[in-house]
Amino acid sequence: ALCGHAEFSSRTPSLLPVTMLKLRADKKRKIIPDRQWRHMVGQASRAAGTANPWEAPMKGIDNIGNTCFANSVLQCLFRIPLFVRYIKSIPEVDSAATDEKSVFLRAFKQLLDE
Repeated sequence: ALCGHAEFSSRTPSLLPVTMLKLRADKKRKIIPDRQWRHMVGQASRAAGTANPWEAPMKGIDNIGNTCFANSVLQCLFRIPLFVRYIKSIPEVDSAATDEKSVFLRAFKQLLDE
């Protein structure tokens, strides 16, 4: 799938472009120092509660043609443990409320519960 000028794979649950995924580990280390890479993967694993951060289900919205950027932002936000804890800590939002803030909070909470 194309999002802007970057190609992304729907078969690979990752936020990385396909071209980055195809790089060998030694090439990735040149982009991100090995120690930093292991630290980032470890943090993501713990946050997702999985041994491998890429095994955690991705959260997002259906791409209706122009939402790929918004979807990638949501996926990044849902990988931030502090953000997830904050959203989960918010009391239930009145389902009758139609203000923008309430609608977004309900949508975020629904995505986290999927």
